[in-house]
Amino acid sequence: MTGWLGDQCVSTAGSRRRHNVPSASSVSHIKCREADGVLRHRGGRVRRAVVLTVAIGLLLTSGAALALRADRGVYDGQLQLAMFLPPRSAGSNPLAVNSSQAVLFASVVERRISGVRPPPRLTSQSISLAEQGIRTGSQLRMYNGGGQWANDFSRPYLRIDAVGENEREVRAQLDLMADRVRRTADQLQRQQGVRARDRVIIASLPNRPQVGYEGTRSGSAAAVAALLGTALTWAAAAAVARRGRRTSS
Repeated sequence: MTGWLGDQCVSTAGSRRRHNVPSASSVSHIKCREADGVLRHRGGRVRRAVVLTVAIGLLLTSGAALALRADRGVYDGQLQLAMFLPPRSAGSNPLAVNSSQAVLFASVVERRISGVRPPPRLTSQSISLAEQGIRTGSQLRMYNGGGQWANDFSRPYLRIDAVGENEREVRAQLDLMADRVRRTADQLQRQQGVRARDRVIIASLPNRPQVGYEGTRSGSAAAVAALLGTALTWAAAAAVARRGRRTSS
């Protein structure tokens, strides 16, 4: 369209007539200049749209990369509670007459604390809360010796998992949950009239909870986000430029 307008302007300028009345050629020349101004205006608008797209894209990419780079790891810990029958109970505790009854009693304690919703099935029972994407909190569940497709609740063990921002917070959550288990078990046995000497013994395995640090791959994630964000930004800018050229033609 620009070349056609230029040819028209040259042809009309060469064929002007020397009359006081405006000729058709002079009017056409004026229209050519107006059309050229419109084209320049559209071109500037397209350039501004491309620059704005690049600026917004790079800003969002930088923000995402910085947020991922600042992401810190968490501390997570595990503790197991084993329920043993008193050595001299001689069946005087109806809630834990044998090992099978002890397993059932442990499940009752777990349901009383955690509720009736079953925990998510895991491919491995060694997966921590941090590996599940949880950053803070605790969880109580029955010890499951099985895998993803089969359960094995053959031991009267309860497992406590906790995760938090520092080691002190995690240990406090583990201790709090262990104390809650002991109080709940004691309450259930007391309601059944079980004497203190015949009540289930709850032992921590190990005695001191295991707490470790779970780091994150924040550097790699930030690099991937930067590369992906930059590529998407330039792709969006190219699309805006193509659309602007089609509109102007």
